[in-house]
Amino acid sequence: MRVPIEGKRVSAHNCRRYMATTQLKMGRSPLDVQRQMGHTTLTMPNQYASLVTEDIQRSQERYSPYGQKT
Repeated sequence: MRVPIEGKRVSAHNCRRYMATTQLKMGRSPLDVQRQMGHTTLTMPNQYASLVTEDIQRSQERYSPYGQKT
């Protein structure tokens, strides 16, 4: 099922991805996320965790005086 929200498409998969990445950003362990999401392995939670790591790296590059390119 897809629901249009202000021109954006929202699906159950998008909601699950959002929930998993948000939990990881808040410090929840990938193992806890795996169990909550019903995954049998850590493969998917680790993929979500890599997205969180990319967010942190982008933020560091943007806001840190040491990460900025001159």
